[in-house]
Amino acid sequence: MSSFIDQKTNGLSPVERLKVTDKYLAELEGVLSSMDEIASLRAKNGQPASDEVGGYKRSSVVNMIAELKKQKNAILDEIDKNERAAAKRIAEERRAAEESKKQAVQNAAAVAKREAEKTAAEVARKEAEKAASALAAKSEQTALSPKDSAIESFRKGDPSLAIEGMYTGLSMDIEKMRDDILQEMKYTYKQDMAIYDDLSEKIAAITPIDMAALEERLKPLQALAALAERLDNLQPINYDELAAKVAEKVTPENIDYDELARRVASVMAANEAAVGSMQLNAVEKKIDSVQNTLSGAVSVKQLPEFKKLDSLIAEYLRTLSYDHIPDILVTADAIKNIANRYILSGNALRGETMLSDLRMRLTRVNVWGATALTAVDDAIRSSNLPVLYSEEAFAAFRDACREFEQSSAVADDELAERVARSKNVLFNDADQHIMDRDTLSELMALGEELAGAAPDEQQVKDLTQLKKELMSFNLSGFIDLVPAVPEEGQAASSVDTETILDAIRHINVTVTAPSAEAPAAAAPLTESAKLAELSKRKPSVAVGKQKVLRPAVSAKDNKTEKTDQPLRTVRRSIKINDENPDSLSKKLVEELALKIANSRVR
Repeated sequence: MSSFIDQKTNGLSPVERLKVTDKYLAELEGVLSSMDEIASLRAKNGQPASDEVGGYKRSSVVNMIAELKKQKNAILDEIDKNERAAAKRIAEERRAAEESKKQAVQNAAAVAKREAEKTAAEVARKEAEKAASALAAKSEQTALSPKDSAIESFRKGDPSLAIEGMYTGLSMDIEKMRDDILQEMKYTYKQDMAIYDDLSEKIAAITPIDMAALEERLKPLQALAALAERLDNLQPINYDELAAKVAEKVTPENIDYDELARRVASVMAANEAAVGSMQLNAVEKKIDSVQNTLSGAVSVKQLPEFKKLDSLIAEYLRTLSYDHIPDILVTADAIKNIANRYILSGNALRGETMLSDLRMRLTRVNVWGATALTAVDDAIRSSNLPVLYSEEAFAAFRDACREFEQSSAVADDELAERVARSKNVLFNDADQHIMDRDTLSELMALGEELAGAAPDEQQVKDLTQLKKELMSFNLSGFIDLVPAVPEEGQAASSVDTETILDAIRHINVTVTAPSAEAPAAAAPLTESAKLAELSKRKPSVAVGKQKVLRPAVSAKDNKTEKTDQPLRTVRRSIKINDENPDSLSKKLVEELALKIANSRVR
């Protein structure tokens, strides 16, 4: 049987031989089980036991089964050995493939390195050639040549031609400057002479004044001064209504300025005498100046800067875009500068009205949050505007706002107080601080009402709105709206009736008739007597056509400088022999001289 199986499995693979062996083993095990059943039946029938069943011996079958099992185990060992050998062979093949791949990578890297070295060498060679050519070209350029100009020779190291050209240019500039200075001195001299002539005529016409009667008749001018103070406190909301009220105050129906001028002029002359046309023209000129000043105070909305600012604010309120903040701040700063120029030039009413109007407009521009603070800071720094705030306070408020924005709807009370505290430190606005305290109280009250519970949709909206109000601010804090203060001794160019009245009140001059017994040269004449004697010598001053003085600017100035550059103020003082501190020339005459000089220059 064993030889038969060997013949059957000869030439087969171990797996196939295992299948054949399993097949024959199953058949023999079936035969053995049949023999066992037959033996059990024979035993039941009382027949004797027999080792041979159906021509097969039971012992032979058992031996064959044992032999097949041994053969099966041998085949299994062979299969296992073959599998191990195959696995070992596969591992060796994989290892060999990896080694070959690694070698290929190393070869490729070596080739790439050689190519890179070759490329670098080529680039270095080209750079060296380029540097050599540039050096040669530079040496050719720096070489001196007779055809070189002054600038070219100076660049090449020879400054002789450049110095010669510079000397020629300076000589021409000095000559031109000399002509300009002489022209300026000529115009200034003519202007000063005209001012002195006009001032001498007015001083010669001054006579002793009845102060009580003059103050009684100048009360309408006090009403105009009070009206100017009221206009300073007005908020420029309704310009048409304001203009109508001012017009009512200065209409001839309420005040007859011609009659007022005649009475003032007659009082200034002794014993109610008629005065010349010079005094009448002076009073009318002062009244016209007051009226022009009041008219200018209500015309700020006609300025192109205010129109531009109004359009920018309207556009911001429509879009709520922080992109308009830089333009708004730049325009507001320009308006502030114009207002300060008005104040420094003497027109304080117009300048302060412009600043008040500007403050009202900037207060309407409300922004909030760290984004708005960053936009304002960027706008101020990019436009080179004055920085009016502390860097530390600004950074603290911005950080607090950023943290407050990122917090939940029910924010921490300590964080909210930090936002309000840093905002107050930055802006230092008492009214705004009071509103912030109220907002903070409402925010804390809502937090206590929730008591840790989740807020609903309406409560979230209310909390968000309160947080925005706490972080909000307006742009008025970033523009310096404090009126400019004129330097000490700077004269005002506008008519100030209070100054005139105060000067008149402090004129301590008594009109005394000279004694008949005393000779004329026995005692020095009083100031009033001198002026009276001068007026007798020249009772009426013939005032011709008013002189038109040229501004003290050079004829070489262009149109822009004549329009934008402010004219300088000419200040002169007049002294006489009498140094009495209570005399007329020590106070009133000098004030009148300054006012007349400044009015002429303007």
